Amino acid sequence: MNTRSTTRHPPAVPPEEVSTSAITKGDTVHPRKRPRDVKEEARLPAAKKGKGKAPAESQETTFDFGNRDMTVGVWKLIHNGNGLRIEDAMFLWLHKNCLPPALLTQTRGKLMIRDEYRECYKLLETNPNHGAVVSGQPGIGKSLFLYYCLARRLSQRQPTVFHKGGPGPPHFFSERGLYRCIDMGAWVPGVPQGTWALLDSTDTAESPPWFFFNQASPFYIVHAAFPDNRRYRSWRNQKGGGIFYMSPWSWPELWACNELQVFPSSPPTAQILYDIFIKYGPSPRLVYDLAAAPTNAENYAHELQVAVKKLALANVQQLMRTDGSDIVDSSIANLSHALFIVRPRDRETRHLYARDVPTAYLMELILQRIHITLSDAAEQLYHIFRDVSETSAAAGMLFQHSCVRILARIDYDGAKEFEIKRMVGSNPSSSRWGLRSRFDTDESPQAISEKFLGSPRILHEYLDHELGSLVLTDDRIYVPLASNSPTFDFFLVDHGVLYAFQATTANAHGTREAGLLKLQNTATSNQITGRWKWIFVIPPGNVVSCHLPENWKHRLDLYTLHLDV
Repeated sequence: MNTRSTTRHPPAVPPEEVSTSAITKGDTVHPRKRPRDVKEEARLPAAKKGKGKAPAESQETTFDFGNRDMTVGVWKLIHNGNGLRIEDAMFLWLHKNCLPPALLTQTRGKLMIRDEYRECYKLLETNPNHGAVVSGQPGIGKSLFLYYCLARRLSQRQPTVFHKGGPGPPHFFSERGLYRCIDMGAWVPGVPQGTWALLDSTDTAESPPWFFFNQASPFYIVHAAFPDNRRYRSWRNQKGGGIFYMSPWSWPELWACNELQVFPSSPPTAQILYDIFIKYGPSPRLVYDLAAAPTNAENYAHELQVAVKKLALANVQQLMRTDGSDIVDSSIANLSHALFIVRPRDRETRHLYARDVPTAYLMELILQRIHITLSDAAEQLYHIFRDVSETSAAAGMLFQHSCVRILARIDYDGAKEFEIKRMVGSNPSSSRWGLRSRFDTDESPQAISEKFLGSPRILHEYLDHELGSLVLTDDRIYVPLASNSPTFDFFLVDHGVLYAFQATTANAHGTREAGLLKLQNTATSNQITGRWKWIFVIPPGNVVSCHLPENWKHRLDLYTLHLDV
């Protein structure tokens, strides 16, 4: 299924095809020894001055902070010349007591530096406002991003304030030393103008201390917060801050970070992690927790089912049209991050967010709850998603779901004929994927049309790695659980002919050879050797074009089917 939205759904790739080299390259920052405990005014030794030369690649640089009372702790920075380029590092070592474990192992204290951190840091450096909120999906690593910012700032010998949230005092880092700041009234006037204040939100909706946000304060605010206006609306209005949304984790990132986790027993396999990833979405905190023990996954599935029972059509509309600040029912507000994912709508500016349903499984939970058939509720829900621009991907997923139920006559008593029209092909052209042919909707009166008989079938959902072992029968419709497949959304067999369907609300769609080859292996093992019928299902009035690998155009007959859901 393809949509107009650039949603980040889980990729339909086998876990074994992904390696850590897909993330980034660089040095590792690591500690040599534990720092001393923080005093009320703990001195930080000044960095040694060099002659302006960058360190050799093999040079080790000490970068460590933390102490036993779980405050931010002492940073020690010893470097020559320009110091270590943290922006090029892949990992950062943190003391294990810097913060409660969250994507951070209890024993190794090794933090993976996402490319996302580098991109957001660049935006903060060029942001014209007096600060910015860094927001995104719960469990994405917003708090850990602040530690990355602190490392970058200290490597550049820039004064920085760090506040972990809660009742504890902030800490001020400078070349003179590290200060735990108790008397804020006496302390703030002595801070240099433009000093970065790295502020983390607690689990409550309270904002950080007021003195950071006074219009006369010298701080450039970097506030990590859940996407809830109540946490930052006041200071943004008063001080004029921007907002940046972080992108969710990709599968390669999640798999690369797996080696840093500490599990109670043997580490989970790539397949276990991937199955959780495509079922519940790209929250690393959730994926690692569910993979730690089978009972965790069972309990979460039960909790999700119980929570979804509270969901009504009005709740869905409220969740899709608000950022959480106007949701009074706390049970529904907590449900929002379990069913929906928050991502930046625009990767260049990142100041606008989009909310999508990240997986086909979660969409199915929503649809089952409000009893989707051809009822008014189905139409209302589709329009809710379609009419909100940032949720057009969710509308596309709902369109796909409805297409499956209509064409397979699920919830219907009898069969129904549907008209499909042949698409028009053009001469092949070169692309980075090789020679490809373009096919377009034929809107001419001479368009060749055929009939497709939709008859009652059993819904058969499968995981990607199960495709090759499927035994195909005419009484089933096969739907992959890995949502947003770039090749097909569902398929069926009718009297020895394979029908593959791609439901889309977009005007253009790609067809990848990798997906075609997987489906070919399944067809071959089931003795299906004839030409396939490849059908693009689109809303009434829409047109679609697709690019097909040139060596496949003689194996497929391409059609469009207009379907009103």
